Parts: sequence; structure tokens; C-alpha cells
Amino acid sequence: MPLKDIHYVMAFQHNTVIYTSKGEITCTVSFNKMEELLGTQFFKIHRSYTINREYIRLFGHDYVELTTGEKVPMTKRNRAQLINSLMDCTNIQSGIDDDAKK
Repeated sequence: MPLKDIHYVMAFQHNTVIYTSKGEITCTVSFNKMEELLGTQFFKIHRSYTINREYIRLFGHDYVELTTGEKVPMTKRNRAQLINSLMDCTNIQSGIDDDAKK
């Protein structure tokens, strides 16, 4: 399955559930191992959820809304890390740049 087809992955009991546009797939691969396999296109937003960055529409205080309309829970700590990660990916700088100060 191409990674671009995966919206997010959830740990559930001793299994991992993969959510795609074609439905859910439950597998016995551990959540930690699945994170390793998915790589940097995915971001862990909760101890039980990893999302595909390509599907992020917006995020609130404690969730991420995907372009599919699904809302996935997110922790406060991971929210700050997600913001920093997205800024790094898009080369957005926080604050005022040096040219604007002059």
C-alpha cells in the first residue's frame, strides 16, 4: 500500500489500525514498529495516533482535523512539536525577520 493512501494510524490494544480512504486495516505489527516503517511523512500527535502530514487541514487545541473531515486527538506537547515540524517543512519563520526590523 502506498504511504500516500494512509490517512492515519492508531494503536488499539495489541494491534495497529491503519485508516485509508478505502477503509480500515487491522494488523499485528506493533504501533512503534509501524511508526518506524512509515517514516517522516507521518507525525505522532498522541501516544496512540500517528497522522500523515499530507492530510492535515487544521488543528485545534487538542485535535487535528484531516482533509477527510476526521478529527484525531492530539496532546498539548505534541501540538507544539507539530507546529515546529510544519514550520520546518514549509520554511516558515516565527517572529519578525531581519529585513522587517530595519
